[in-house]
Amino acid sequence: MKKTLAVLTAVVMVSIVLVAGASGAKLDLKAMTDDELLKLHDDLITELFAREKSASVSIGEYVIGEHLPAGEYKISISASKGLAMATVSTYKGTDALPDQMFMLFGESNEIGRIVLKDGMRLEISGGGVTITPLLGGVITFK
Repeated sequence: MKKTLAVLTAVVMVSIVLVAGASGAKLDLKAMTDDELLKLHDDLITELFAREKSASVSIGEYVIGEHLPAGEYKISISASKGLAMATVSTYKGTDALPDQMFMLFGESNEIGRIVLKDGMRLEISGGGVTITPLLGGVITFK
């Protein structure tokens, strides 16, 4: 239900932006409250992930459902010059020890499938990563 409401809200917000753009009117961001701007930001991220767009995620700690939508993802090292390396760890809630830990470097430079659930924490260290939703499944036919 929560996911359906979030998707519906995102569709409505995108529709408003498209209608405003089509009519030549601009979305007046200065007239929006901080809460409205933050909600728009969250809705735009959700919509971009729904379109299977990749996102660069820098070093840090992220709460699933708050900073990133829950779902199935592929995580890979972001393109960089020199030695590329990153550590990706997941934690359940407030646990101090990681539930999963991945070292990405060299030929082992991606996690093919990881499930991130609401309330989990995702910690990225060492270097940034690219996160791509697996909405269509892991197998691709050509």
